[in-house]
Amino acid sequence: MQFQAYGFQLLPGSDDSLHFAKTYEECRDEATELRREYKALHAAAPPLGPMKVYQFFMRMPKEADLLNAFNHPDETAEMLINHCVIERREVGEFTDD
Repeated sequence: MQFQAYGFQLLPGSDDSLHFAKTYEECRDEATELRREYKALHAAAPPLGPMKVYQFFMRMPKEADLLNAFNHPDETAEMLINHCVIERREVGEFTDD
């Protein structure tokens, strides 16, 4: 079984940490809220750069992959991304506009 998800960079310019949502709209709303909270907490900081947004085409994880992820919780996200992502496409970026 395959499905789609969207993810955006939590740290602008870095794909090390992504936040995922089911739809592009949910992804946009969550990124907007995150950027708003950052500006409220760090008013004197320079503006955040653009956050890339990706569309992911994924497959459901296999049983062995899930068990391995459960047994290594500090590596779960990376393991699931490596085993489940079929394709990743950049579909835009979020800014403060």
